[in-house]
Amino acid sequence: MEANTKRHRLPLHRVLLLGSGGVGKTSLCNSFCLGHFVDTFDSSIDNGYRKEIAVDDKPCVIHIFDKGGQAEHLTLRQEWIRENTAFILVFSFLSRESFEKTKKLYQQIQSIKNAPFPLILAGNKSDIKPELWEISSEEARSLATDFDCEIMQTSARYDENVEEMFHKLIAIAFNLEERNREHANDSQNHPNAQLSIDDKGSHGDGARDDNTKDTSGDTSERIFETNSSTIINHTNLLRHTDHATERVDDSMPRSNYRERTGWRHRFSNFLRHL
Repeated sequence: MEANTKRHRLPLHRVLLLGSGGVGKTSLCNSFCLGHFVDTFDSSIDNGYRKEIAVDDKPCVIHIFDKGGQAEHLTLRQEWIRENTAFILVFSFLSRESFEKTKKLYQQIQSIKNAPFPLILAGNKSDIKPELWEISSEEARSLATDFDCEIMQTSARYDENVEEMFHKLIAIAFNLEERNREHANDSQNHPNAQLSIDDKGSHGDGARDDNTKDTSGDTSERIFETNSSTIINHTNLLRHTDHATERVDDSMPRSNYRERTGWRHRFSNFLRHL
């Protein structure tokens, strides 16, 4: 009972293997979780594996999902991507079609997650002699660079790089979680940082500081409170505004024109009494 309680308290990572049929997803899971290679099985069966491991002295539980043939259903695959937190895209070095399929799967994960996620690209069946490969190691590494992820050449049959692949994936997940925690702590310690950035960005959208000259009709009170040099500057602006008003006289309603010219005379009288 105590062991089960401790087990459930460990961090849980949900890992989803995706790839074309026959590339060895189930064999990779069996090799890692069961410790042996299963030569014959029903690839259409939905498999789930649960294993406790320690990565960098950090114990955790990983729940590995291999959806088999069901993963070909787009709607189901989208739901599984939402539910899981880490991913292994598997292709076979013997199949270019499976290699191209990983590109579509990556785009789908990226569009659904819309955030960084732990990922490894696995080229399986690397035990087969390279002259039979349809994908070169260089091409596989180039695709991993495009995905910004690790590339692992694996052999489920001979258990090559299988355990290392899962451990590396969880290490990536731990590092990503740590970065997210640090980012969250920075946001809590500096709650006004984003507000400050937004404020600066809004200056071009109409925000004014106290020294900005305002030529609208509601500036008389602000002008009265400033010094004489400011009054002179605003007088020049007023004259410029009046000339512009006179030029567009024909297109301006007469009521608005009388209001603006009346305001001009009142303001000019005020200046003469200073």
